Amino acid sequence: MTTSTSTSSSSSGPQTSQILLIVELLERIGSHLNPPDLLSCVQVSKHWNDVLIPHLWHTIDDRAYSWACILNVYLSPTAPRLLRIVKAEQDASSNIKESNNAIEEANVLKHIALDVWPSRRTETALWLYRIFQKYGRHIRTLRVAWPIVIRVAGMAGHCTQLRVLTVHHVAMRDGSARNKEGGAIRRQQQSEDLSWAESYTGPTADWQGFWRNIGDEEEEARLCPTIEHLCLGRGLKTLTPCVTPAFVYYALATLPRLKTLNNRFMELDLQRVLEHTSAIHSGGNRNVFYHMDSGCGSNLQLDKDFAHLTTLAIKRSVESFHVLVFLKRLINLDQLFLGQIKWSDRAQPPFADMDDSYGERSRSFTLTGLHLTQFGGLTPEYRQIQEAMAIYLIPRLPSLTELSIDVLIPEVARALASHCKQFRVFRQGGDDESLNEYCTVKTDLNVVSVLLESCPNLRILDAIQHRIDATYLAGHPWACEATLETFRCQIVGLERMPCEEYKAMSTLSEQDSIKLMNQDIAQEKYKRSQEQHYRVYERLSRLARLQILDLGGDIKGVVHYIFGDSGVEPTKEVHGRIYLIDSSPIMDCLDLSLGSGLDQLASLVNLRVFGFEGLDHRIETAELRWFATHWPRLIIMRGLHIDESETLNKRDTKTTRQRQEMQALRPLVHHESATPTSVLETSLHQRTIN
Repeated sequence: MTTSTSTSSSSSGPQTSQILLIVELLERIGSHLNPPDLLSCVQVSKHWNDVLIPHLWHTIDDRAYSWACILNVYLSPTAPRLLRIVKAEQDASSNIKESNNAIEEANVLKHIALDVWPSRRTETALWLYRIFQKYGRHIRTLRVAWPIVIRVAGMAGHCTQLRVLTVHHVAMRDGSARNKEGGAIRRQQQSEDLSWAESYTGPTADWQGFWRNIGDEEEEARLCPTIEHLCLGRGLKTLTPCVTPAFVYYALATLPRLKTLNNRFMELDLQRVLEHTSAIHSGGNRNVFYHMDSGCGSNLQLDKDFAHLTTLAIKRSVESFHVLVFLKRLINLDQLFLGQIKWSDRAQPPFADMDDSYGERSRSFTLTGLHLTQFGGLTPEYRQIQEAMAIYLIPRLPSLTELSIDVLIPEVARALASHCKQFRVFRQGGDDESLNEYCTVKTDLNVVSVLLESCPNLRILDAIQHRIDATYLAGHPWACEATLETFRCQIVGLERMPCEEYKAMSTLSEQDSIKLMNQDIAQEKYKRSQEQHYRVYERLSRLARLQILDLGGDIKGVVHYIFGDSGVEPTKEVHGRIYLIDSSPIMDCLDLSLGSGLDQLASLVNLRVFGFEGLDHRIETAELRWFATHWPRLIIMRGLHIDESETLNKRDTKTTRQRQEMQALRPLVHHESATPTSVLETSLHQRTIN
């Protein structure tokens, strides 16, 4: 028996070793490891090194891990200095077997370079050069935030299989970034670097690329032919001051796999861009193809049709007549992103088609997604544009399934319900999500209810600054109960009793309740409140496919997002929770307690995200235990997170305790804020400047 066991045990070792040599298995494992783990793996054995090295160098992002520490020696690198170093390295390598004189000559060039740059900078440049020379063929994604890396990658010339190249203009750093004021500038630059269309969940939303400096336009105007996603970033102007639009057009025509173009580099003629890319996309193989413009003055006029463009994104404000041009000339346009739509020609209504042919004036378009990404609000001019959209534009978009706009007005909501029978997604556009009165977007009460009542295919309602009155909600059935997956909207207008009185009414028997002062009034108020809550909960409980239920958002004031806090700001207490003095929770919201009927939501077994930040929610330990038990798929909670405010983290001990309780009940549930505060900060800062 002992012998058998011993034999089995001894044979398992070699078998395990053989398994760990299977290339397919190692590659599968390697695809799930991060770079530090991969670095450890490639040092295990030569076999592991051969298999996993391509995974280790598949992606380079010089903003991650230790790259910033290594590259901090560079503040403003210049090409001539770097060229000297690289030339010295190349000469030394090519002449290594030649005479001592040749080697000495190469060393002289190195010393010339060393006289200009500190030795550490020289060593780092050479180290980078050797990396790209040795491993460049493995790199598929290169995300670059340092000019030195951009230059070395181009000079090495070994990145022949790139699919994605990214350059971030925030890398054009100077010494001022080290002081406090510079830190604020850097944070602003980093926020600006976030692509305004990255929230789009299409197949290529987060792909970008970079440009490199090639001197001879006729013989060398080419990029790696495997590139699929290219970004012309603003920061590249400091690296390639001599590049002309003609050079860009020429180079675009040499990229047969190009799918997305992001232009933030220079003024380009949209028609010429499309002309130089249309040939490579011929043959009926339509690709998603971006042209993004951050207001650099590109010409947007089109006088011919193009079939290969499916997504167009223009960050700046666009005249209403241009919208019709895009829809008519880009015959397969599927998604249209615009900053804002403006109306300068007051001689005719916006979106009014002045074509001579009636058939042309009434022709429908195939657009399925329209996204307006900048703040417009409910100013008289913007409301006029929206009203014109409802009359002239939306009726011509029968295939529209998605609309993003910061404020929805009743006319647009009714037009969507009438003309877009497959409408599925409404998102509140723009960056703001704060519910604070100083920075919230003003909206019409109950307007989003029109979509809930009239759009049977509605899947996503993401409109946290829009409000629905509880009584109105209960009296208007929803047509999308079988399809709705995301509900982010405020439910307000609920009659709420003082917390102590409510608890007393919900726990005392009927006979005991008569002892309360003004018991008739209290009982009637309690009854109305319970009835309101019951009807709202009953409506929500029917949403069998609901995955996201978010009823609130951040309520900190504009001052906090511009200046932050030091941990000593004045606060106030509301029902045991601490709030900044200029922030008040929403008081007429749902009472999310079991006594109010919360247990009706046990039917939401698919719920994954639950948000109640900024609400007077009255959640206690019993409710936390209920969440942990009845929502098995819950992975995110918004309302008990570690706040960005130092003051609230220090003083709001009740929220801290409840977060710890929930973490003990469901350790894998992630606690986060409902508002991306870095994005909000940027938006508020820009609005203050303007």
